[in-house]
Amino acid sequence: MQRKELHAILDEDFISFLQQNSLYDSFSKGEIICGFCGDTITLENIYAIFYTDGYRFCCDKFGCAASFQSR
Repeated sequence: MQRKELHAILDEDFISFLQQNSLYDSFSKGEIICGFCGDTITLENIYAIFYTDGYRFCCDKFGCAASFQSR
């Protein structure tokens, strides 16, 4: 299994990260969802990004953040 670690993305670099990874269009259309609850990821609710067969996102709901941390 290939593993990529990304320790932090500054707010001002987030859009560039999305663009560089061909995720910007999906994000701007509201198509990026939380890998734990299925809610749409926004700038206001993003908690984490992780890589499992592609980039996955986690929202800031308590249960989702706890699931992310325990994975």
